[in-house]
Amino acid sequence: MGRNLLINPAEMADRLGSLVDATPTDEAVPRLERWLADLIGGAGFDGYAWFSGRAFNPRRGGHDMWAVPPLFLNRFPPDWVATYLSEDFGAIDPVVVETLRRRLPYAWDAEQLAETHADPTRGFLNAACDHQVRRGVTLPVYGPGGEFALMSVISRAGPADFKRLVAEQAHALHLFSLHLQPLLAGLEGTLAPSSPSLSPREREVLTWTADGKTAAEISLILGIGERTVLHHTYKALRKLDSFSKPQAVAKALRLGLIEP
Repeated sequence: MGRNLLINPAEMADRLGSLVDATPTDEAVPRLERWLADLIGGAGFDGYAWFSGRAFNPRRGGHDMWAVPPLFLNRFPPDWVATYLSEDFGAIDPVVVETLRRRLPYAWDAEQLAETHADPTRGFLNAACDHQVRRGVTLPVYGPGGEFALMSVISRAGPADFKRLVAEQAHALHLFSLHLQPLLAGLEGTLAPSSPSLSPREREVLTWTADGKTAAEISLILGIGERTVLHHTYKALRKLDSFSKPQAVAKALRLGLIEP
């Protein structure tokens, strides 16, 4: 198993500040992601995802809960992240639904959850397992001014080892997320480039998305694989600081990056 996360708020603040101050804007998020990956990995987990921002109503779930697109940092399987965001799976994710009812960490097992849910949720959970997202812990963090964050960590451990890992690390994860949320909230407005640049393929994919085409249809139109379409969709979402395809399309149109 891993070691407990070191919770030192002053050290965390200094480290985050130095990462951002010494890094060009377009490199800040990848460096933050690597820093968090080292900490989370050292605690025995195999990946993480962090969403934080200002929410109209965090209990709504999905991209509609956010007043503005959230800060998103992650080390989940890339194909799964691309699919999750482009399909807005947050709206049906039972882990998100359950976590939003809680104030404390929620340990979950996607294989077990799939046995108790019907489609489309069962299909979503089976897809998560296919992408090696089987077990994890998700934590909600509520700020005093409408700020909200979700942190999920995942593990490839079997059920027994995962149970021991959660027993060892759940408290440290909770403290870590509580200290991390206000620190990252102060950086959210400084991390996104003011004028994102999309590749020609990213613009093509968004243009067809704006026309109502699915990833499968776009793959046929452009003569590329559906996974490649999802990859370009995900990259465009990240560049546009968006949490769903409708948000990305709207922002790309507003900035003149694609034509209506």
